[in-house]
Amino acid sequence: MLVPLNWRRLLEQLSKSNGRKVDLVLFSHIKYLSILSALLLGWGGGLLQAKPSQILSSHLQKPSSELPGELKQVGIDEQLGSSVDLSIQFTDENGRTVSLAEYFDGTIPVMLSLVYFNCPGLCNLHLNGVVDALKGLSWSIGREFRYLAVSFDSRENWQLAQAQKNNYLSVYDRNSSSKDWHFLTGSTSAIERLTRSLGFRFRWDEKNKEWAHASALIFLSPTGVITRYLHGVVFEANQIKLALSEAANGTIGTLADKFVWFCYKYDPQQSKYVVYAFRLVQIGGGLMVLLLAIMLLPTWRREL
Repeated sequence: MLVPLNWRRLLEQLSKSNGRKVDLVLFSHIKYLSILSALLLGWGGGLLQAKPSQILSSHLQKPSSELPGELKQVGIDEQLGSSVDLSIQFTDENGRTVSLAEYFDGTIPVMLSLVYFNCPGLCNLHLNGVVDALKGLSWSIGREFRYLAVSFDSRENWQLAQAQKNNYLSVYDRNSSSKDWHFLTGSTSAIERLTRSLGFRFRWDEKNKEWAHASALIFLSPTGVITRYLHGVVFEANQIKLALSEAANGTIGTLADKFVWFCYKYDPQQSKYVVYAFRLVQIGGGLMVLLLAIMLLPTWRREL
């Protein structure tokens, strides 16, 4: 039986008590208050018939980190170091059947976004975030890298993909990008093969009539090896540049770009590239040796 909480009596007890007695009074009333709150919040009609001990034990036994069943079907399991099957065929924005191998010629890295073009929210935020970051990047699509936006909704067609491409090309506004920025659609089989290899899990939300999915910008080497995932819908230009440098193993960009990439390392805890202290120590040590050699050079010449 639950004991009603009498606030006046509680205050009187608190004013006359101290030490362990106060703790016991507080614990007693807080315990009953928590049980009463659970009932008022409506955990379910069956709880009204349950004993307080049963309510508490059933609640405590359920891990707070446990995800609902439907959310377990959505997410991204990073597949770093794995290769994508480049024989998978899609349809590009011009209605042409293409294999992924056409975009991986061993010369420049590829960025890839898994979206669907009729998405009412997250996909638009993702693509807008990518374009905003790319506009602040000195590198361009078609010169230092390629970009693929692949729909994971098999019901979408190339005409819709073409409209999306034209829209984003006008926002990006760089002439060199048209031939190396592609919007692809595909069959259920092709989509399943690609999303599985990338660790991308999604499901149809029947209630809201839309796809439930996560968001990440995926980077692949010129030969189709997965090198990095940048999660979210807001991206920084320098982070994209470093991820592209990693995907190309430092083979693109100027000498200064390669030097910057050498000084950074991806930190999975922060989900971003950070300055690699060990690299700075290496560079500092090398400069110190060089400086000492220059200073000692006259002495060596005299001795010779």
